[in-house]
Amino acid sequence: CIAIGDFNDDTQLDIAVVNDGTTNTDIFLGFLDIISYPTGPAPFTVAVRDFNNDTQLDRAVVNGNDNDMSVLLGYGW
Repeated sequence: CIAIGDFNDDTQLDIAVVNDGTTNTDIFLGFLDIISYPTGPAPFTVAVRDFNNDTQLDRAVVNGNDNDMSVLLGYGW
């Protein structure tokens, strides 16, 4: 699963990728190197939105094995 948004406020679209079968998600910020962020086990979907109304994109990742979710606040990373 992927989600697209401007995660670092540089006016360029970035990509969040869920790595099924792992415990992390990756962010592609423009043409920079991939940044991996830990989540729960078996992440399988991601939603992008400003969940806490601070004008920065956040990510919510649903974790399959634990039946819970990880929320990564602030610039989505």
